[in-house]
Parts: sequence; C-alpha cells; structure tokens
Amino acid sequence: MHVPPTPSPRGRRRHWLRSGTIGALVLALSLPAAAATAAPAPGYLTDPTADPGDYLELNLGADRTAANYFYRIPALAHLGDGVVIAAWDARPGSAADAPNPNSIIQRRSTDNGRTWGPLQIIAAGKTGSDRYGYSDPSYVVDRENGRVFAFFVHSKDQGFQGSAYGADDANRQVMGAAVIHSDDGGATWSTPRFITDVAKTSNGTTSGGIYSPVAGDVKGTFATSGEGIQLRYGAHAGRLIQQYAGTVRQADGSTAIQAYSVYSDDGGQTWERGEYVGTGMDENKVVELSDGRVMLNSRDSSNGRLRKVAISTDGGHSYGPVTRDAELPDPTNNASITRLHPDAVEGSADARKLVFTNANNGANGNRVNGAVRLSCDDGETWPGLRTLETGTFAYSSATAIDDGRVGVLWEAGYANTMQFSSFDEAWLNAVCAPMSVPQTALAAGVATTVPVTLTNQEATPLSGAVTFHTAAGWTATTAQVTGLAPGASVSVDLQVTAPQGAAGAQRLQAAFTATDGRLSQATATLTLPQASVLGATLTATNTSAARNVVTNPYTAGEQLSFQIRVASTAGATTVVTPAANTFTSGFAPTACRWLSLPAYDAYNCSTPRRTLTQADIDRGWYTPEFAFTVAPVDGSAAPVTVTHTAAPVVLRDGVLAATITGARADAGRDLTTAPYAVGEQVPFAFRVDNGSPMAVSVVPATGDFTPFLPPAAGNCRYRDLPIGAGYDCGTARHTVTQADIDRGFFVADTTWTVEAAGQTAKRVTVAGGEVDVIARTPALSGATVGEWADENGNGVADASDTVTWTRTVENTGNVALDAVTAAGDEVDALAPGGVATLEAVVVRLTTDDVARGSIAAASFDASAMNGTRAVSTTAAAATLALPTAAAWNAQSVYTGGELVSLDGRLWQASWWTRDQRPGDPVGPWQELASSDEGTTLWTPSRVFTAGDDVVHDGTRFEARWWTRNQQPDASATGGPWQKVD
Repeated sequence: MHVPPTPSPRGRRRHWLRSGTIGALVLALSLPAAAATAAPAPGYLTDPTADPGDYLELNLGADRTAANYFYRIPALAHLGDGVVIAAWDARPGSAADAPNPNSIIQRRSTDNGRTWGPLQIIAAGKTGSDRYGYSDPSYVVDRENGRVFAFFVHSKDQGFQGSAYGADDANRQVMGAAVIHSDDGGATWSTPRFITDVAKTSNGTTSGGIYSPVAGDVKGTFATSGEGIQLRYGAHAGRLIQQYAGTVRQADGSTAIQAYSVYSDDGGQTWERGEYVGTGMDENKVVELSDGRVMLNSRDSSNGRLRKVAISTDGGHSYGPVTRDAELPDPTNNASITRLHPDAVEGSADARKLVFTNANNGANGNRVNGAVRLSCDDGETWPGLRTLETGTFAYSSATAIDDGRVGVLWEAGYANTMQFSSFDEAWLNAVCAPMSVPQTALAAGVATTVPVTLTNQEATPLSGAVTFHTAAGWTATTAQVTGLAPGASVSVDLQVTAPQGAAGAQRLQAAFTATDGRLSQATATLTLPQASVLGATLTATNTSAARNVVTNPYTAGEQLSFQIRVASTAGATTVVTPAANTFTSGFAPTACRWLSLPAYDAYNCSTPRRTLTQADIDRGWYTPEFAFTVAPVDGSAAPVTVTHTAAPVVLRDGVLAATITGARADAGRDLTTAPYAVGEQVPFAFRVDNGSPMAVSVVPATGDFTPFLPPAAGNCRYRDLPIGAGYDCGTARHTVTQADIDRGFFVADTTWTVEAAGQTAKRVTVAGGEVDVIARTPALSGATVGEWADENGNGVADASDTVTWTRTVENTGNVALDAVTAAGDEVDALAPGGVATLEAVVVRLTTDDVARGSIAAASFDASAMNGTRAVSTTAAAATLALPTAAAWNAQSVYTGGELVSLDGRLWQASWWTRDQRPGDPVGPWQELASSDEGTTLWTPSRVFTAGDDVVHDGTRFEARWWTRNQQPDASATGGPWQKVD
C-alpha cells in the first residue's frame, strides 16, 4: 500500500447566494421583449468554483505510486456515515485496456470526500507470461446489510474485442467476469469470485476442443464501470443490479453489442442475467425512477452522438424499446446517472430528481466539456445544466453522498488525473421548469419568431424571463413570464436574428431565469439555408479491429480498412471522382466514385485499404490522405478538387514525441544594476510542440519552478494537446534562494512526461541550463610566500637552513567556486573571498642559494568551476632574499667568530686575520657546512672537539678528542674519529 500526498483542493466554501450577483442577473434578463437583446450565458455556468453553491475538487490520482501506473476508469460509491469509496484501474506501462495486466486501486474517505486515505490495491493483476488483470471497476452497495460489491473484468490473454466464446475461466483466451465484496465499509475485500458463467452466456457445444456458439452466446463482455444500484420501491425492492455490455451472437450469425442487467435477489449470493437490450450499445448505467421503474442510459457504440435510453417495468430483467435522448448529446463516452435524493419517498418530487454527468459534446468524438444535468421528471427532460470542466472530461461516476451533496469521480486525462468533485444542490442553481423549442427555419439577418414553451414543475408559481443565450452576432428578445402556476405551461414568442453568413443547423440554448436567479435551459435547433459551394466535406474512419499496439504491434504486410464519408456542399447534383490518395486498393479510380450525388447529399465508401509497408512500421503510423474531384453533372462549372488528411493510425508503441524548450522571461533586467535577491521570482517560459501522431497529454514531472507541476493552479500541464499543436506556458516562476545567490545562478533543467492512451509514456528531459540571478564574475588568484628558518641560529643563511614556501589560492570573484584544484591538489569549494592554503613546501638551502643570496619557488596553476564556467590562474614564481654573511674581502680585518661567505660557503674566523683567503685547512678560517638533513659535515678546516658528531661520505663519526684536518676513515683505527653505528 502506497501513501500518497494529501490532495490539494480546487474550490471554495459558500453556502448562500450573493444577492448582488443574483440581482444583476435578474435585471439583465427582465427588460421588456421589445427592447431586450439576449446576452451570452452567465460565466458561472462554465466556472465550477464560482457562486452560487458549494463546490470542492480534489485530484485523487496525483500519486502514480512507485509502479508509475496510468490511471483510468473511475468508480464511486457512498456507504453512509461519511464513508465514500473511489476505485479505478491502475494500468502498468500504458493506459491500455484489458488484456493489459491492470489492477484495481482504491481510496477511501470517512468525511464525505473532504479528505482521502491511502491508495490500496483491492484486486491485483500480475505481469509476465502467465499474466492476468482486473479492469473497469463498478460498485454495488447493499444498503440492507451493509455489504458492498466491486465488479470488474478478469482478463488473461484477450480483451473485449479478442475474447473467445465460452465461460471457462481457465481458458486464457476467454475474458471473464469477477466480483469481490467487503463487509467493513471497503476497508478490506474478499478474493475474486468469478461469475463468468452468468455474465457471459455460453450455450454452444464443444467438439474436438472447438467451441461452436449459438444465438445468445456472449463473446466479449464487461461490467460497465461506475456504480450499479439497489432497488428501493415496489415488488423488487432490495434487488441488486449491475449493468453489463457484451458482444452477443445473433440468430443470423452476426454479432451486436447489447446491454443487459445482472441482478441478485438474495444479497449477492447468486446472480442472474436479464434479457439483452438494443444494438450498438456500450457502457450503460441504470437508475430507479420515482415509481419503481428502471431507466437504462447507454453510450452509443455506433457513434450516434446521443445517449440511448430504455425503460424496464420488471426490475431490470427486460427493457422496452431503445430510443435516443435528444437532450443528452455524447461523444461516445461512458457517463453516469443517479438519483439526487436516493432516500426520497416513492412518488415524491425529490424522488423524480436525477443527476446525469458526461462530456457534453455531440459534435464529434472529443471528450470535453464535462457537464452536470438535472432532471425533475424522471429523465423526461433535463432543464438543469452546469459545467464541471471545459477541457478534457472522459469517464465519470456520480453518486449522492451525505449532507445533500453529489460526488463525481471523473477523468481529466489518462495518467494521473482522477478528479473528485462534490457540490450541493444550490450549486446546480436549476429551476424545475423545462422548455421545448420546435425546430425553426431562419434567414440570416431577418428577425424570426421562435416559440418557446415553458412548463412549471415546481410546487409554487414561477415568474421570470425567457430568452436565448446568444453567440456573437446573434440577437434574441426576452419575454416575461409572471405567476405560472405549478403544473401549468405557457408559450412565448421570441424574435431571433441570425448574423449574415450563418448557414445550416445552429444550436442555441434557450434559457429561463426565475426571479430568484435559478436557471432552466434547453437546446434549440434553428436551421438556415445551406450555402451552396461546389465541393464536399470529407471524413475517414479506421474500421480495422481495435488493437493494443503496445502488446500486439502491426507488421509489414498487414492491412488497414477505412470508411470514407463524402458529404456534398453543392446545391446541385455532382459527379464525385476519386483522385490522389495513399491507399493501396479500394479507392480509385471507381471504387469510391459517385456519378450522380444529389445536392447536399452524402454517401459512404467502405472499400479503401492500406497494406502496410516497412516504411509505415518504421515511421510508427500511417496517415490516410486522399482527394476527390467534384463537378456538376451538367458541366456548368469547372471541377474542383477537395483533399483530406485523416487522423493517423498508430501502428506500434514508441511514437510519442514532443519538442520542449524553456527560456528565462525577464528580458530587459540588467543583473549588474538589478541583481535578484532571496525570495524574488525569476519568470520562465516554456514552449511545447506535439510531434506525435495523436493527441497527447504533456505533464511536467520535475523542475525547480512554482507553479509548474500539477495539480497546482497555473501548472504547465496540457491535456489532449492535438496533433501538430503547441502551447506556451508562461506561468512558471523560480523562487531565488540564498544558494542561488551564492553560486550566481539556478539550474533550469526539467523533465516532462508525454502520455497518450495505448502508448507507453515517454519521458522528455529539457536542459534549461544555468540561469543567472546576478551578474556573476567568477575569478581565482594564487600566491606563494617564502619564510627562511635559521636552523643553527647563526643569524645568516647557510646550507644548514631551510625555507618554507606557503602557497594560497583565493576566490576573487563574486560567486562560489567548486572543483578547485591548485598545483595538482584538490581544494575545498571556495566562497567569494575565501582562501585555501595548500600543503607547505619545505626546502633546504644549497650553497648555490647562499652564493646567490636568494631562493626561488616555481609558479603553480589553479583552476575551478562555477557551474559550467571554468576559471583558471597561474600563480607567479616567488623569490625570497636570504640574509647571507658578507663576502670575504682581502683588505678587511676579521676577528675570532666573524662570519664571511665565499663561493657560496660559510666561513668563521678562528682568530685575528687579514688577507688570508679561506680554504687553508690549518689557517684562520673554519668552513661551516651542513647536510640536507641539517647534520654537520666534516670539513678539513673546521675544529672539532671530543663528542662532536659529523657526517662524511654518508657515514656518521664522533670525535674522540680535539682534531682538525684529520679526515674520518671508517677503516682506520687509533685516530681521532670513531664510526657511529
């Protein structure tokens, strides 16, 4: 178990609406219809932290643990008494789905989601050749006995797409279904129990080891992640329901993705599968309605861009017809639906309130614009709408928690952003007053009457204003509604004007603002004439089987298949002919041709294929590029060529790339006159460009900047950076420390992680180098000083004396130096003004030194580093003058004891003398000489007395009596010298 850091919240605590804000909003929307012009939507609708209400947001996935997991697929449940549990997939190596050997990880809160405990693996996958994994968690809480279940996928060698038929959990090709349970509020969990035989129907036969499926058999299946339910009303009260999606074999041998419930009426001891529902289904959730019916709400795997809905009247065993809810756009994503007041009395107004969360984007497949919707009529209409996140918002799981709040666990990325949001009902700021707007035709620049019908579902009369939230260039009038009785409806006419240039279907938000500031919204479709332009809009979809390219990369020779859609933008019948392309077959010259395409009509071509080359594999992806010529059938205009470059198809792992640079952003600051001080901040700017064939998330990992790392506000992370796009992050700041001042700079090196689903993350190192905080001038000097030592105390330098050379090296710059070396020796680091003394050098004077009257020390080299800047110096040679005896002079008179020098040798007068040159062994002068070790050397002219020690020819002798000019001889006997052993 890994203990993560305490999450940092985003949000604020405010339990009452600010009257000034509400008053201003009401005033703006309460003008007479004839004079009113609508305004854009209020800012709070897209800022979750703004008033009204109370909002909290935490990132529960900031710590990816030592295993560096990728986090995906949220599940959330409320167990009562402040206990909330959150689980998700911990995916090793990449964010890939099963059969990646994923684990289920959980955090637990005991204070209603304010703080969270440590990460805990509740179902551990295993890597290696015998790998297995658990993926896509979903909780189901039995509130009658307190037991909580967690359902998830059990995979070995295959995932949903590749799973074999059959329910044998020992078969590594079969993806199974698992469930665990906890009886202590999610603190500990049982070992997995497999219910594959229930969730994965297998009624076929096996012969010779080969399984033959029959209609109704399930090939691949998974428990849809998030949370199941327990029924509270009617004949099936107490029933536990968990939703599944499966690839089901049909009577004609084809397959379809269908939804179904797996339920238990005995507290989870046994489970039963209900009937299959719909086609083109996917991850689906259920919610109990106020009258005990069960509503199923599903993702549309056929990319219809709307949620699919069906109703059960038998407790989830079977469901009626599947319809698409026009009020719930969806980019083919997992969503969540739950009761706002789960303990409400059956049939009450509170029991009819539902909360729905998803990526509110029906225009394309981008999982963005995370929203919370409120229904007050069991999901018939959805008048409440507020945004949680304008950026990436993938899977979500919502549940009611204590204190009238709602918790939502949602993905803000596919690595380390598992966001938990909670809010109260006041935050929704919704009024139960749905609106309906018929599709209305407009003409650009012409005011057109658009009828809006408002229904009061509140318990008291409603008054307020109806208008449209308009984009730039649009105008709409405002109509007042006064005293609309509960249950009553009223229609008002608004004048809407579209700007010049508007064409085709346009979606606007109709809005009713009650006098207390609460808001109801509905999406209206207003149509304008389609502009006629000779040409076509082209799209391409990769129809090849889904594939995990990390574990199963493509190879040369394999084939990709595509579906191309051609939508005419011309107001006349056209001939559409394939032109240049990068396909290898099934496109040109005639495969995708259309000889008579009606005005504004469209067609699909499903035959294009690309046989992969080694160049494709080496590149790592293939990008479909193709063109058509479009010409009027009647030849009234010259043909035009339209081209399209589709999204790249990734073929293998290792394709992530990003170019990241950074530079200081304080241009103009003169560090000589305005150096930084401790505590000041150096601004820094980064540029990030996506070089990957897919959208990526770019996440700073290390760097000495704040803000910089997520989840801090203003960090440099970017989620879902499009192909070829880039961004600038100019918020990074480095806070100057004393250590920075001492060395004159800080190091701006950073690391970043580039992540994308289905790819192993890539670490990018950005060498920011040294960033000066002062005008640094590193410098070094060296010096040598000599000191003479009068070893024999005679007051003059002679060959028995020594000189000690003291060498120093000094930091003469304004910044710290390290890696200091001098004369080949390593020296400690030096602060500015610091001096280091090298080991002393002691030398003994020679006769040449004495004769010269001076001694010299050689120069030495010193060097050091200040960061990457090198400095060096050469300490000059030093000379020390020696206090020598006066030179012998033939005309001078000398008396006993006086010293003279001659030819670098030291002589002492034995008696009065004049004009007698030193050197006569029996004359008035005695030569005083010493060895390099300081011992007395025998000289012929020197007088020695008994006990004197001398050295001669390397042998030590001791005088036995007075002697002069008698050379010591080790082989002689009877003389004045005896050898000393």
